[in-house]
Amino acid sequence: AEALKRLDFRDPQTMALQYSIEVPQCKGINRADFSIDGRIAIFTCEFQGSLAKIDMANKKVLGYLKLSRGGMPQDIRVSPDGKVFFVADMKAAGVFVIDGASFTEIDFVKTGIGTHGLYPSRDGSKLYVANRGSSHVYGPPKGKGSVSVLDFATRQIVATWTIPGGGSPDMGN
Repeated sequence: AEALKRLDFRDPQTMALQYSIEVPQCKGINRADFSIDGRIAIFTCEFQGSLAKIDMANKKVLGYLKLSRGGMPQDIRVSPDGKVFFVADMKAAGVFVIDGASFTEIDFVKTGIGTHGLYPSRDGSKLYVANRGSSHVYGPPKGKGSVSVLDFATRQIVATWTIPGGGSPDMGN
C-alpha cells in the first residue's frame, strides 16, 4: 500500500481488506503514532520529508506538514502528556517536535548522525533516540552510532551513549 500512497486497514483475523485511506501527498508513508484518545494518527512520509495527519474516526487526511529541514523522517512517538509528537529524522540528524493539536513544528533537537528509532523509558520520563551513525539507507555506517537520551519534560539531551566500535543501534531493539 505504501507504493500506492494509501493506508490499508485489514481485519486482524482474516487479513481481509476493510477500507483504505488515500494519502496522495505522502510518498513513503511509514511509521505512525496516535493521539492519547486514538482518534488522530500522525504518519511519517519518509521520502518527502513530511508528515501526514489522519483522522482515524472519520477515515480521512486532515493535512500534511513539510518539515523545515526537509530530511527523511523515520520513527515517531507521542509525548507522555499527549501534547507533542517527536519525529526522528535520519537526514536532519535529530528529532523534530510537533504540536499535535495545531500540527506545527515547534522545535528541533540535534541528536546524532542517522537519527532513526525512538523508545520511551519505562517510567515515561525519557526518550531513547537511536542514531545509526549514517544518514544513508544502504551501505556501511559513515560515523559512530549512538543513543541519545532526551528528557521529555525539558526536551533536552541529558546523555549520549556511543556504541563501542562504531556499531549501529539502527531502530534500537
